[in-house]
Amino acid sequence: MTPLVFQVITMGHLTSEKMAFPLEGTVLTVFRSSFYLNFGKLIFCIGTRELPLGPLNISTSASPEINWEELGVRKNVPAKRLKEHIRIGCKYLFIVSGAHEWSPDQIRKPLYNAALERGLATFKEKALKMAPDECLWRFICGGSLSKNANIIGQVTRRNISEARQWLTQALIDKNNAEAMKIDWAKKLVGLGYGLTPSGDDFLGGIMIALHSIGKGDLSYLLWSKIQNHVSSSTNLISIAHMRAASNGIGADVIHRAISTIADGDLKAIEGSILGVDCIGHTSGWDILSGFFVVLESWLYANNKKAAWG
Repeated sequence: MTPLVFQVITMGHLTSEKMAFPLEGTVLTVFRSSFYLNFGKLIFCIGTRELPLGPLNISTSASPEINWEELGVRKNVPAKRLKEHIRIGCKYLFIVSGAHEWSPDQIRKPLYNAALERGLATFKEKALKMAPDECLWRFICGGSLSKNANIIGQVTRRNISEARQWLTQALIDKNNAEAMKIDWAKKLVGLGYGLTPSGDDFLGGIMIALHSIGKGDLSYLLWSKIQNHVSSSTNLISIAHMRAASNGIGADVIHRAISTIADGDLKAIEGSILGVDCIGHTSGWDILSGFFVVLESWLYANNKKAAWG
């Protein structure tokens, strides 16, 4: 049987890095416009040419109109990664050679308090009008809450408050982070609905943001304290996204959003909100909630240290 052949256009940096050697795995799950492959600790997503840029994503020459389920891609079908291609069963071949490797742009440094304060205030004002009622953003910045969000909120409010405390103390002095408990983070793992639960997205946002402001050591510390708990408390796809976040990498639109906020770029902020809104039902907003808490905590810690002289 002659397979359908597609050209890989873009691969996320982490995916490209870990696919240098032959691998064997299976199709993990299938959606209309994308599907996930599982190669043990390496999980990634193959989609059409309109698949958003991200650490686990592989965009291909496939038309945006394609329906992978109708085309016959099925869960548990064997998958192989060889030197020049990825083969799914005997029906589909994805040519890897010539693909572009994507990695996110990082925010400009140094960060300036005035620009960041302006960016946070503007983003908060505009986002309140657009954020879904079910997302964790509502616990960060207020607004109306849906019934489901209120149920989650019984667990979430206190944990987000404790996250703020941990981050503020950690950003003042890393030794504080070493000593403080992180039960709040463990309670957030797996909390919520969807492919990547809200609590996982929030934690991912925190870790990406810590890398973005030059505090990757705190991201690694947080991940080291929750990694074992994560592996038994949420799904494989969410674990893969959290692992990427622990290395400071998330979706391209998330990195663009944090850059516009950090720069205080008022004209670009509205466009970045539209990008965030396209990630899942609430995932983009939940990730940004983690970002927002980190950036606010960074400002507070800086002001504290300045006051102490």
